[in-house]
Amino acid sequence: MLLSSGLVLTALVVFADAKPQLGYNTYNDIWCSPNATYLSSTINALVSKGFFAAGYNIFQIDCGWSSTDLQRDSAGALKIDPVNFPAGLAPISQQARNAGLAFGLYGDAGVRACDTTSPSQRLGSLGHEAADAQLFKNLGVTFLKCEQASSRRLNISLY
Repeated sequence: MLLSSGLVLTALVVFADAKPQLGYNTYNDIWCSPNATYLSSTINALVSKGFFAAGYNIFQIDCGWSSTDLQRDSAGALKIDPVNFPAGLAPISQQARNAGLAFGLYGDAGVRACDTTSPSQRLGSLGHEAADAQLFKNLGVTFLKCEQASSRRLNISLY
């Protein structure tokens, strides 16, 4: 009993100063409807209103950033929505990183990604993981929210 209590006490002391990850996620604000203009002003607001100084250090674009044409680019990667992001995602990523924020994106492990329409008109990464990972790397993504929102469950065995 004493050993157990000592381990718990040690764990509490070690994690007492730990802070949770804090950041902004578009889904909590605008669901699957991001656009470059709104996101740029949001990054500016996170900094000017003191959120960054308070420890918010992640800027993450959730669903809605990828194209709705169900096509991939010439490298086989997801395409960026040209209507909402006419200059692509690189300027938003750069702005976030210049502000000291980690840049994050939403991804989906299935065939289709989360969307406000059903069936979704946005592709997931299934079968194209390497190409999409390269896209994320090229965009400076350091935080990836990956789920499997709108497609069949994958039968993956860990053993």
